Amino acid sequence: MKSRWRRSRSRAARPRGEGGGVVSAALRFAAGVVSFVYRFAVGDDPAVALVMVLALLVSAAVVARGTNAWWLVPPAAVLMTGVSLWRRGAGAG
Repeated sequence: MKSRWRRSRSRAARPRGEGGGVVSAALRFAAGVVSFVYRFAVGDDPAVALVMVLALLVSAAVVARGTNAWWLVPPAAVLMTGVSLWRRGAGAG
């Protein structure tokens, strides 16, 4: 089994101009972070992510008006988990 971290060519075998360097490594790292955050936050169902962001925004607005609103987000999470599972199950049949 090959390691996905292993380089295909050694540094000595690379032609000039393909050096990579710090900027290239930084861009690959940044792209990896953005990709991870997107897959982690949005995942398979962008609708769930959107509803959860809206629930957080509504909760923040209610708290800004002086009312305790911690209870708004958990029901939204439970509801959207059910909706996501139902949509997955409906597509499987």
